[in-house]
Amino acid sequence: MSGGNCPETPRQKMIGMMYLFYTALLALNVSSEIVNAFVKIDDSIKKTTVNFSAKTQSLYAKIDAKAQEQPGKYGALAEQAHQIESMSNRIFNDIDRLKLMIVQESQGPEATL
Repeated sequence: MSGGNCPETPRQKMIGMMYLFYTALLALNVSSEIVNAFVKIDDSIKKTTVNFSAKTQSLYAKIDAKAQEQPGKYGALAEQAHQIESMSNRIFNDIDRLKLMIVQESQGPEATL
């Protein structure tokens, strides 16, 4: 907006640089808040995973106990349950592997989860 006949004074240049610096600081602050939000989400996902893991292990144990008591009635169910457990473990491990790859790509090959 300044005209060609009116050059910027040193004071105006300094104020412009201060605004630029302030804007950069605000951008850094926002990104740290976003990172903190992802950390909170990851922590809650870990807690949920631990809770569901305990519940599913208990359920698998109950199914196995029933299959031992009545193999004709619950044997096929126990086999299906173990197939599902195997598939879910593979998916879980694949997701963990992808998370580790992302962390190592951003923080270096020695980074861990």
